[in-house]
Amino acid sequence: IIIFFFYLHILLPVSDEDAIRYHLEIGRKIHQNTFYNNVWFDYITISSEEFLNSFFLNLEFENISGVSNFIFLIFILISNIYFLDKYKVGSGFSSIIILLSSPYFFQLLSSQKFYLFPCYIVTYSVVYLFLEKKITLSFKIIIITLNLFCVVTKPIFLPYFGIVIFLIFKEPKELSQKLKIIFLSFVGFLVFYFPI
Repeated sequence: IIIFFFYLHILLPVSDEDAIRYHLEIGRKIHQNTFYNNVWFDYITISSEEFLNSFFLNLEFENISGVSNFIFLIFILISNIYFLDKYKVGSGFSSIIILLSSPYFFQLLSSQKFYLFPCYIVTYSVVYLFLEKKITLSFKIIIITLNLFCVVTKPIFLPYFGIVIFLIFKEPKELSQKLKIIFLSFVGFLVFYFPI
């Protein structure tokens, strides 16, 4: 029932200062073809959030970041239950109550900041790499690629990317497998950064 009220909360009109000032406004200006009319310092750090908001403004939906944050709230709940069942670590369903009791988290869900998705990826890939002993090469590449996406979205995730790389490289002993991981990570890096 509480999660349903959180869902209703994210559908309210946008009231977050950052969203009103630039996250949603830049997307709106891109949508209206007026982006270059009055450029301000906030527009220097344009990121994927603004393009995502612009795309969904074309569909007349301005709460996409709030809805995606809510979806990843559900993923957090599912992942915590999974980690408790498989690895006997964590608090399972109780963790969602702890998260929902945080005023900052409540505000983040209703804002238009596309932030919970990269936080989810970074946090749970570090936890997974730490707990899981047998990880296939393809899954390692997926983890690196997703964490590269997080760094592209928010550069603040760069130190966590370093932790992920360390956890991935501490296991394989063969040089060929390490070189293969480096090469495929470099390709993923180019795929995400080249369009920028």
